Amino acid sequence: MMASGARDAFLQWMETERRASPLTLTAYRGDLDRFLAFLAGHLGGEPDLAALAGLSLADLRAWLAQEHGAAG
Repeated sequence: MMASGARDAFLQWMETERRASPLTLTAYRGDLDRFLAFLAGHLGGEPDLAALAGLSLADLRAWLAQEHGAAG
């Protein structure tokens, strides 16, 4: 499964099982879309579940640094 499929399954679960509000789902989708776009550039393509499982703390920090730069 590719990361976009996992994102969609997670959001569907949030909607049906957790009964998340539409605004919550929109916020999660935006965060996940930005994260997956970062990973596509960072890793050279859309990651699959194995690539997501292999992310390091340095990868997450790189994304947070990019998010911080975009907000400032």
